[in-house]
Amino acid sequence: MAVKPYNLYNLTDSGKYELFDLALYAVYPAFGYLFVYFLEYVNVSRVLLVVYIVAWSIIGVAVEYLFVILHVFIYTGWKLIYSLPIYLIVIAITYVFYQIATYYHKKESNNQS
Repeated sequence: MAVKPYNLYNLTDSGKYELFDLALYAVYPAFGYLFVYFLEYVNVSRVLLVVYIVAWSIIGVAVEYLFVILHVFIYTGWKLIYSLPIYLIVIAITYVFYQIATYYHKKESNNQS
């Protein structure tokens, strides 16, 4: 979404890759890791799962908004409001992927013992 032909936003103040861009690319994996870590740490029930996913989506939008204010993200066609449904979808997919990975890990562990 940040490359041609779309180019909906730029990272930092230029369209070129810089060393700081690499640090920014670490933010998204860390966000996913923290989502899963706190999911296990708090032991979120199925009832509160939707609230948990919505809360993390709002956190994602808030962090993105902070990055917009700091001119880390410069929108050229994107709007912040578009990010909320994207975060909801991506975080829900992350949850499903984590559940599948956990299921197969437990299954493999049981087969080895």
